[in-house]
Amino acid sequence: MKITDIKATPSLCPENRNWSLLRIDTDEGIPGFGEWVGAPVSELRNQLVGKDPRNVNEIHHDTLWRMQGRGAGVETALWDLKGKAVGEPMHRVLGGKLHDCIRMYCDCHAGAFWT
Repeated sequence: MKITDIKATPSLCPENRNWSLLRIDTDEGIPGFGEWVGAPVSELRNQLVGKDPRNVNEIHHDTLWRMQGRGAGVETALWDLKGKAVGEPMHRVLGGKLHDCIRMYCDCHAGAFWT
């Protein structure tokens, strides 16, 4: 499996202009989703196209550590892809369920627009 393309779809919320939904596509038609903030994805695309997305640790070591906080969303997309490739939810790929339910938190950084 190889990464064939990376796309970022900007947020529709005017207060979140820098936030995008990241999609990593593969030659097997399996997409992985994460988040992306700020910079254009062209540099990321140049670094990751052709790599095997299942090698998350290798990609992190070679590329993502330089991206500071932006690498987390890319890594999420890679784990999402890896889980889909083996037909398992991400929590199983990462080691299994610990609780039956968890408390959720959401902050979309909307600022005054939503208040």
